[in-house]
Amino acid sequence: GMNAGKTAAAAGMVNGFSRLGQAVAAIKATGTGSFGDVHNYEAAGASTVLDFTDAGLASTYRQPVDRLEAATHTLLGAAAGRDVAVVELADGVSQVETADLLRRPGFRALFDAFVLAAPGALAARGALNWLQAEAQITPYALTGLMTQVPLAVTEAASFGLPVFSREDLSDPATACCLAGMLSERRRDGVA
Repeated sequence: GMNAGKTAAAAGMVNGFSRLGQAVAAIKATGTGSFGDVHNYEAAGASTVLDFTDAGLASTYRQPVDRLEAATHTLLGAAAGRDVAVVELADGVSQVETADLLRRPGFRALFDAFVLAAPGALAARGALNWLQAEAQITPYALTGLMTQVPLAVTEAASFGLPVFSREDLSDPATACCLAGMLSERRRDGVA
């Protein structure tokens, strides 16, 4: 949802992969134009920063889902040649356009992994249930504002996924761990 810590988490991931020596593209695929998010990605070390405005959209609110999927293809194409692309989706899984995008197999296939940002453990549980039931997505990890509250981290850890704070995501060791998880799943044919 909104104010769940998505941009902070994405910037943390950008920083972690950049510090690992990877060329990172940071992309905000949906939302309303905001220089703040772009500047966060730049400050985190992204070598390429793009958002939906680079695909000709001032906002993705109430845009046809086909157009949003095409814009995401355009943005990922512009990021080709980078080692990693970190893509943020705005608003949350209950936002109409985001929900419709995540239900599309072709859209989901654009990504190797998902990380869920949530403001609290209960919100994380609800979002995980929705993602699995409606979009057949199991995130690799959890993050978000909830990582600022130790009890929320303990509760979220009981869901069986790693829980990373922005600081954790900024650590090259975490980036290496995430890359390793992805490589392992690709080798096993899961990703």
